[in-house]
Amino acid sequence: MADTVEIDSDVEEVAQEETFDVDMEDELKDEELDETGERDPERLPREKEPFPPLPAAAEVEPSGARAKVLAKIQHETEQQAGAALGAGNSAMAVQKITEAMRTGGSTALLLATRAAILLKQRRPCAAIRDCCAALKINSLIVKAYRIRGIAHRKLGHWHKAHRDLSK
Repeated sequence: MADTVEIDSDVEEVAQEETFDVDMEDELKDEELDETGERDPERLPREKEPFPPLPAAAEVEPSGARAKVLAKIQHETEQQAGAALGAGNSAMAVQKITEAMRTGGSTALLLATRAAILLKQRRPCAAIRDCCAALKINSLIVKAYRIRGIAHRKLGHWHKAHRDLSK
């Protein structure tokens, strides 16, 4: 369903939310076990929770008054996410960042920020998915490589972790 946004008594239709797809099969494929057989205390299991929604990337910049309203809404939700994170409520922070992405479109930096929070929640697979999406938008975001490398390390994917952390 389309939502309506009122801007100075003009009513505009907001298109239904679209998403984009990220191929996760190769990224989450398990590597061979290490030969030492030692248990890694920092290793995390794959999470069973569903991944947070992945709104479509912001492709076309809105113009005029609509751009100002969307930027204001996105800025307010980002501030709310920061406040929630400061209060220790990472679930609310993820929700607010997702809301900001729905409003103004996914950006590489927002995805990398959400990935960092997901990793703090011990959700490495979701963090890897967000980092892959961020790198699909902009391959120069170093934060996404760093978070994805740490998440791979937490899953025991040593070669993939080295690949990302050496970039």
